[in-house]
Amino acid sequence: MSRQEKRVLSITVTIAALIIVLSGCAITGSGPARVVKPGDQVMLNYTCCLKNGEIVTTTDKGVAKNQSLPKASIFREKLHYKALGLVAGRETGCQDCPEEIHKGFEEDIAARLAEAIVDLRVGESRTVEITAAVPPGMKKDEQFIQMARVRNFPREMRMAKDIYAAQTGKQPEAGQEVNFNPAIPGKVTSVIGDEVVVQFKIKPGAGRDTFFGKETARDMGDHFEIVIDAREGHLVRSGPLVGKIIDVDERLFTLDYGHPFGGEALVCDITVESAQTPVITAPSSKKGETRVAQEKSQAAVEEAARAGKTVAEIDFDKNRDRVQKGDLARVNYTARCFSDDKVFRTTLAEVAGDPDIKKAAWYEEPESFSPEDILAGEKASMPGLGEAVLGMSAGEKRMITLTPEKAYGPPDPRKMMKLPTIKRMSEVISMSAQEYVQKFRFLPVVGKEVNLVPYFKTRVIEITERRVTLEHLAKDGEQVQESFGTTEIHSDGKEIFIKLVPRIGAPFEVKGRKGRIISTDGSAFTVDFNNPLAGKTIVIDLKVVSITRASVFQTMEIPWLEDHDAGLAAALTDGKPVVLVLHAEWCGWCKRLLNEVMDDPRIKSLNDRFVWVKINSDVELEYKDLYEQKGFPLIVLLSPEGEIIKKLDGFRDAATLKRELDNII
Repeated sequence: MSRQEKRVLSITVTIAALIIVLSGCAITGSGPARVVKPGDQVMLNYTCCLKNGEIVTTTDKGVAKNQSLPKASIFREKLHYKALGLVAGRETGCQDCPEEIHKGFEEDIAARLAEAIVDLRVGESRTVEITAAVPPGMKKDEQFIQMARVRNFPREMRMAKDIYAAQTGKQPEAGQEVNFNPAIPGKVTSVIGDEVVVQFKIKPGAGRDTFFGKETARDMGDHFEIVIDAREGHLVRSGPLVGKIIDVDERLFTLDYGHPFGGEALVCDITVESAQTPVITAPSSKKGETRVAQEKSQAAVEEAARAGKTVAEIDFDKNRDRVQKGDLARVNYTARCFSDDKVFRTTLAEVAGDPDIKKAAWYEEPESFSPEDILAGEKASMPGLGEAVLGMSAGEKRMITLTPEKAYGPPDPRKMMKLPTIKRMSEVISMSAQEYVQKFRFLPVVGKEVNLVPYFKTRVIEITERRVTLEHLAKDGEQVQESFGTTEIHSDGKEIFIKLVPRIGAPFEVKGRKGRIISTDGSAFTVDFNNPLAGKTIVIDLKVVSITRASVFQTMEIPWLEDHDAGLAAALTDGKPVVLVLHAEWCGWCKRLLNEVMDDPRIKSLNDRFVWVKINSDVELEYKDLYEQKGFPLIVLLSPEGEIIKKLDGFRDAATLKRELDNII
């Protein structure tokens, strides 16, 4: 089928069946088994194998559960075993998909079987061979994925109690055995405050089976290495995708995900259980449009009959129910890492609450679970979503796979920072009187204790005309538990040593930059400020819940009030929260906020859910003082009673502001 043909919503039926439908006739009686024709709705059972006889998929529960039948590495159990519904002769799945869209292994098989069942009789069984080629136009960086064959694993790991409990499902106790990886079992050596310390050692002969091959471990002295036994030619199934390992070296291996069946031919035993001709209805309930559709259908039948064809094709409006650029698509989605299938974001409460679904270490639950509004064709909160919804219809599901280049990019070594774990300072220090006053905002007094270091007080012990001498009041052996590790304080009477025992994986902030601790050698620790998903291939499962056409928002305006007190009075009367924007005429970011963000359909869709107030606080200074405004713009979210819910300093794009507004509705 050509690209042009794929863009047209088509209904294909046999001529005889269409004539029956249009004339209102019915056929009854018995006769030979019905022959499947293109366009028929068919229920099909099948079992597909590799050429070596290993089963890859089946609709037969007995076959799936039979342990004596060989299963391929890409075979997966189904939740339900039942006949599959297909439209004969027509490719199933999504149409007009962007290039990065993959239909998935099972759906690709269904598409090929839909073609193979034409001319079979109901009840007939047949063995067919199916193949699938690389989709035309697929780019190399989308087809081939490189993955690490070797990765480092620490001899000792420190983590917070809540993270330990989330990963193990139990509260930590000293002596408790931990099985993060069967090849390197661990044991809890201590639980101090909020910190859990786990030490690991190699278990000879142990390992773990992965999608890509068996994992084993080797001792490298100061750390372990986990090695995947990846082998060329091995078929891999990760979620709905099937690929083949095509190259392996000492540190990396390469996967080819371009061939839907991993480049293999499948042999399928198929049985047609039932078949029926679909009833044609026009895509509109209006009488005039229905009549036109019927006339088009009758004309198509007559034209096909004159040409000696047995199939008639009737084209209706291709875009009636599909997302177009600029439309507002409301979607639910679940995003996960391709390598380990762990979820890192979802809009679905049932996914978030399912204990059997593994979550990434950086998974964060949203404040509320609800579908997200996506502006079709534009940048969204997740890479790829804005493009993926194009061409979808309400209720349609799709899966997209994004390589690091199309997702969050490769890791940037410049975003790694190495910091010392030990800081030394003299027990007695001196500073100028001027410096003291600038730092503490009051004059020095002997015996006065001040906060100079986070972990202990500092006391003034001597004052001269120009200098102030202070003594740190550190307690030797004291420990402070923090979110990023344990701080130990030691003193020898002359010097104070502040030592951080960092917690691997913990968040760590330096001068406003947020990162996470990824390693430590005892004398230093490394903080990674890259996005946790940098360098990772991600998979997003999404479903369009509803579509609002772009035309709906073209004449819609935010109903701004420019009187502060009138806005709060309206909010109290209507029982609506308030969006208050404090702006200035000279502020470029204010203009972008008011002219671009507030004109975005995602924000306009909430125009009747809030009272909208904008005040030039550069002129009406009392509101700048009232809301303690530090810069422009300032967005203040108020309850219907006028109480401050949240203040948003600075510019927010439409996607971010929409999430903030959704959280208070």
